[in-house]
Parts: sequence; structure tokens; C-alpha cells
Amino acid sequence: MNQPPTPRGPLAPPEDYRAPVVSDQGTFGTLPPTYEEYDDFEEPTSPRGMGLTLALLGFVVAAALWLGALAVSQTTSPQAALPALERGVAVLSDVEALLTLHQEEMQAEAESVSAPGARVTLPGFPVAGVDFSPEEVTDLDADALRALALERGAARVYEDGTAAFVIEDVAPQEPGIFSTAGGARRVMQFLSQQNHDRASMLVWPAGLAAVLLGALTVVLSRGFRRPLVLGAGLVVAAVPVFVVAGLLRLGVFAIGSDGSAVAEEFAGIAQTLAWAPAEQALIVAATGLALMFPAWVLRSLFDRSARKADERARTLEDWG
Repeated sequence: MNQPPTPRGPLAPPEDYRAPVVSDQGTFGTLPPTYEEYDDFEEPTSPRGMGLTLALLGFVVAAALWLGALAVSQTTSPQAALPALERGVAVLSDVEALLTLHQEEMQAEAESVSAPGARVTLPGFPVAGVDFSPEEVTDLDADALRALALERGAARVYEDGTAAFVIEDVAPQEPGIFSTAGGARRVMQFLSQQNHDRASMLVWPAGLAAVLLGALTVVLSRGFRRPLVLGAGLVVAAVPVFVVAGLLRLGVFAIGSDGSAVAEEFAGIAQTLAWAPAEQALIVAATGLALMFPAWVLRSLFDRSARKADERARTLEDWG
């Protein structure tokens, strides 16, 4: 009877290998190697371990920078910043009272001007450069003029910052950091086109760096440690953004909390704006946990199955 060919190459067994046979008379041949707990941890001092440590640190920094830049970019975008600035300009200007006092005066001025391109201003409105055409003043009611004034005032503050509030012949004063005026000033300084452009420039480079370093972290890791390390990096990267957003939400209660309408309005603006970064940080942290939990469960099951196989092998060896 022909014997099957003996495997050669990397699949060939060692020369002293004998197939295991277990019978009532004993165990013969070569038993499979006993179970040794699988260790997917790289020694930090090894070249691979040092590379993994550096890649993971870089990934955490890049992911945190990306998340922070994304949060600032979205918070200072025109879609989010302009409505918030309209609320701020409304409470600072008391535009309803100004229109009640001066709307008839503005209508008379609009009817009297005949020069092309003439503009009519709202006396006392604190944002410089906000004006109306004669047709707008005569055709629009008070509510429409109010909305138009706030829209244009917010756009000026968004473009020029708090410098749009500087009135001629009045020396500007720097408010205290723990005052209502100081808190309102810093909220409006933050909600600017300049901050939006700066943050938007960082989003893509930081995101690309995070993706590349995350891929390198996965390559240098082993086994179930790959999703565990990547998920842990996401959780750690989300912590600073969440903490900063939380501190901003808490800080509005201590800074400028004098009970005035201005303080309450800007506190509400700050809390609303701070929630978006906190929500994004929670989403990123939840993504990291979603990567870690299944990997941890699978690794535990794998280790448990391997230990059971080891126990069976030891039992057979004892019988022999």
C-alpha cells in the first residue's frame, strides 16, 4: 500500500515528531505543546514597543487637536455664531426702545433725502456701520427693522470683533475679566470670522495626522490589543475637549453673574455654545469604548477557550 507523501518545507514536522496516540495502555507519540497564555503586549523597551508608544502618543495628540479644531470651527461658523451674536447685540443695544424713540424721526429723514445711495442710521445703536436705505425705513415695520438691525449688527461684530462697538470720541475701556462686560466681550471676541478661519485650517491636517498615526498604531499592535489601544486613544483624546467645554459651562455661573439681563443672556449663549463641543467629545469617547468593549470580550473568550484546551491536554498527559 502506498504511503502518503511526507510534507516538506515549512509544513514539515520535526524529524523526531511522532503522531500522538492516546489509549488505555498509555499515551504515545508527541503531544501538542501545552497552552501558554497569549501575550499581545509589546515590551516598551523593544523597538516595536517604542514605536507603538510614540505612535499612540502622536495619535492621541492629533485626535485631540482635530476634535478641538472641529469644535471651534463649528461653534464659530456663521450658522452657529451669527444667531448667538444677534442675541448679544439685542441685549446690549435695547434696539426695541431705540426704534420706539427714533422710528418716526428716521422715517422723516428717509422721506426728505433725495441723494442716490443715501443711508439712514438708528441713533444710539452701539454697532458702528449699521444703517438702512430710505426704502427700508419707510416700508418696513418696527419688527422688521429690528431684525434687520440685529442681523447687520451681528455680521459686523462677526467680521470686526468687539472693535465694531467702538464709538467715535469715546475712549474704549478694558473691562475686568470677572465682570459681566468682560464675559460678554470675550464671548463676542471668540465668535469671530478670524477664529473660524484659523480653526478650519487645522481640521483637515489634524484629522489626516490622526488617521495616519492611528493606522500606524494598529499596525504596530498585535491581536485584540489593536482595537483596545485605538479605542483607548480616542477616549483619552476626547477628555481634554470635554473638560474644557464643561469648565466653560460652569464658568459662566461665576464670571459676571450679577443677575442682570446682560449677564443672564450671555450666560445662556455660552452654555449653548459649550454644549456642542461636549457632545462631540462624548461621541468620540463612545466610539472609543465601542471599539474597546468587543475586543475585550473576544479576548476574554479566546483566553478562556485556550485555557480549557490546555486543561484537556494536561489531563491527557496525566493519564499517560
